Amino acid sequence: LFFDRRDESESESESENDASFSYDDDASFSYATLDDGTAVPKQPVVAHFDARARETHRAVVRVETMMRDMIESGVEPDLHSFTALLSAYARAGDVAAAGDALAGMRARGIPVDTFAFNALLQACAVAGDLDAAVRIRDEMRRAGSVEPDAVTFLHLFRACARRSRQVAAVLRDASDWD
Repeated sequence: LFFDRRDESESESESENDASFSYDDDASFSYATLDDGTAVPKQPVVAHFDARARETHRAVVRVETMMRDMIESGVEPDLHSFTALLSAYARAGDVAAAGDALAGMRARGIPVDTFAFNALLQACAVAGDLDAAVRIRDEMRRAGSVEPDAVTFLHLFRACARRSRQVAAVLRDASDWD
């Protein structure tokens, strides 16, 4: 099944390794000053993003578990359950899994609407996969009955913006230039 991935860390407690600090309100949080006067956090900011990524992963696992339990108990997933699955994959930036969910909708005869395509485009934007976003937009056009909306263009724009940041980072790498 397209949603049959298991959480390797299901036995971990929910609070284990969660970030329990706040950068905005923590008076004890300290900054270092660079030579140019820029203040930067002394503690790594990555911990905040790691906590968010863990929570996103947990949400995906919860929705996948719900879908698996529904099917195992004989309840056929509907548009609403696939919407939850697509939304979870979109937040995680898992383009392949979101595509599999879309294929699962089609296989079950569930109509693929603008929201479903937008969720797939959101996954592309989060993952920074502009090429996949363009292919999905083209597929959306070929579908005929699915009209793009403002959210469609927002996700396309975000995918373009992510790509431009990736290109800029490559071009800034001085070791590539002699």
